[in-house]
Amino acid sequence: MVLGQAGALTAARQSPESYLNNIVKEYQEKRANFSGAPLECRIGDLPKLVEFVGPYSQATGFKEEFKYPMRDALEALGRAVLR
Repeated sequence: MVLGQAGALTAARQSPESYLNNIVKEYQEKRANFSGAPLECRIGDLPKLVEFVGPYSQATGFKEEFKYPMRDALEALGRAVLR
C-alpha cells in the first residue's frame, strides 16, 4: 500500500470510529443514572444511540459521520488492494 493511500484510509476511518466511540461514551456517562433491577433507562435518554438505531431518514449524523466515511474507507481499501 502506498503511503498516500494509507493516509487516506486512516483519515477515512477516523470519523466512523469517533462516531461509534461517542455512542459508547454517552452510554458510559449515563449508565450511572440507570435504575431498577436489571438496570434500565429510557432510550430517549441516550440521543446518540437513538440516532444510530432510529429511522434512517432521520439519521443525519449517522450518514455524515459513519456511512459516507466508512464507504470512502472501504473504497480506498479496495483501490489499494487492486493495485
